[in-house]
Amino acid sequence: AAGVRLNAALECSSYTQVALAVRSGRYAGFLPEFAKPYLGGGEPVIRRALESALAYQRGVVLAWREAGVKARPFLAEVFEGLERGLGRRL
Repeated sequence: AAGVRLNAALECSSYTQVALAVRSGRYAGFLPEFAKPYLGGGEPVIRRALESALAYQRGVVLAWREAGVKARPFLAEVFEGLERGLGRRL
């Protein structure tokens, strides 16, 4: 956004880590509603719903190692089902 500069000071790999950072009072973060229990009670946390105009979306990535697939033949059926559901090859 114009006039806004991001100052990313912490990178988290889970919602729990984000919640703990927010609870420390030193960071702000975006969390889904289901992460609310990790914020604890009585903490100085401000909760705001995302504006619908932000059109927040989350992408999903499927990654695998070919060696892992070869060791687990049943995964071929899983991938076939995903391909049918998605309508394209993986």
